[in-house]
Amino acid sequence: MQQDNLTINLTVPKGWDKLDDYQLRYLFGLLAQGFPSPQVKTYCLFRWTGMNISKGRLFDVILAWFYA
Repeated sequence: MQQDNLTINLTVPKGWDKLDDYQLRYLFGLLAQGFPSPQVKTYCLFRWTGMNISKGRLFDVILAWFYA
């Protein structure tokens, strides 16, 4: 039986006080470059969870979620 839903469990920091120095530098580097907030969130999500895009539409789904 094929499932129609995809479940992804990720662990990311819940607040500013949970970010380490590396994560803060990465976050503020993106903000300093002028990236819009949804794009910064997407980049941080991928960097901090170790995700990457190999192929498929996952990236489009995640971007749509952040821009919603």
